[in-house]
Amino acid sequence: MSRTSHVLSDYGFAEDANPSFRSDMEDGHTHVDPCGPTQNMAFLGIYDGHGGRDTVTYIQRHLHERFLFILQRDTWRSAAQAGVEAFRVTDSETASKNCLYDGCTAIVVIVEKKQTETGLIYHITSLNCGDARAVLVRNGVGRRISCDHKPGLPSESDRIRSAGGFVAGGRVNGLLSVSRSFGDHAMKKLIICDPFVSETTIDPSAPPPAPSSPLPQVKTQPKQASFAGGLRGTPKGGRKIQAGKKPSEDETNEMEMAPQTPLSPKGSGSGGPQVSETVVSQSMGDVFVILACDGVWDVIGDDEAAEIIKPYGDNCRKAADVLVKAALEKGTMDNVSVIVARL
Repeated sequence: MSRTSHVLSDYGFAEDANPSFRSDMEDGHTHVDPCGPTQNMAFLGIYDGHGGRDTVTYIQRHLHERFLFILQRDTWRSAAQAGVEAFRVTDSETASKNCLYDGCTAIVVIVEKKQTETGLIYHITSLNCGDARAVLVRNGVGRRISCDHKPGLPSESDRIRSAGGFVAGGRVNGLLSVSRSFGDHAMKKLIICDPFVSETTIDPSAPPPAPSSPLPQVKTQPKQASFAGGLRGTPKGGRKIQAGKKPSEDETNEMEMAPQTPLSPKGSGSGGPQVSETVVSQSMGDVFVILACDGVWDVIGDDEAAEIIKPYGDNCRKAADVLVKAALEKGTMDNVSVIVARL
């Protein structure tokens, strides 16, 4: 469905169970716009389940509720801080639902629209665990704003071994091909849910980009933040949402991901969430965000996805649909779910 909303200029979602290769659809998604204490946010999520639908169904229904409740309760928290806490709280709740042998990866993007003295600013917070991915697209060029958590990443394999596990055949303990996820509580000591976090500000008043750099980084500020505290009470009345639902595993993924800084105090070090902040100018056309499960990224690269949606800039629903079809045509063997949003 494509629509105009309060924070996003346009939004589109598309999915395909890919029945030629998959007997069940284990993806989910969330779209809430507007939301937040001052209704200046949009919450987008793609969730990729494995081993069943229990975890993905719970995360799809409740992750955004926990996020919004924390923001409302703790007004001092940023979207990134509330997001990390929501990941942890919601994951702990899946343990009580006996999600021992099924789980889901997640990519969440929160867009905040802010009016300042110099003009309109968009602040984009991306949080992910696992290999669902978000790509920021400007002028037809894609830049990854998430991190694929794969067991083969040196930082992840070191963390897994330190926790008493091992990596064999690109899988944690020879079983799971992702190193972070919701659920999977039978292996929770190894398969944590702490997300990678990136923050990007689209600021029209920032210095114009150099002609030779179509997607410039004007300023980068590694950031330390505290995520102490827990969820107290229960959110009242969840908003109705729509229910739906790689690059290679070598070091190219690690080189392309945003700069990382461990956060403290919870989960600090290699096992904790990481964050980076980038400020870019908005002087080169429309800005889009693509969220998709690994069924897309297994067969389509970041820049290729940006090129595929480029002709459909005025119709995000069509852009999402075309990207799903491209993944199927390229032979993906997984469920496919895509969100395309225009700022």
